[in-house]
Amino acid sequence: MSIPGAKVSGPVPQGEWLLGMGIGFRADRMIKAAGITEEKKDRVRQDLARLAGKGEGEMGAVYNVLTITSESQNK
Repeated sequence: MSIPGAKVSGPVPQGEWLLGMGIGFRADRMIKAAGITEEKKDRVRQDLARLAGKGEGEMGAVYNVLTITSESQNK
């Protein structure tokens, strides 16, 4: 199917997309933030693995991302 004026990218696995968008860097910054407890650091790591991981119970390989943009935005 083709839509005039539209560009379709994907689908790509959610984990790959999130890592490409910088979720790993953001998680690192949160972990290194002053005053964050070890419990919160562990929670950030767990949340990152759940969202971007490919293992059992993780969503990174289960869900996919598809983007549709205007061709004029890609020039």
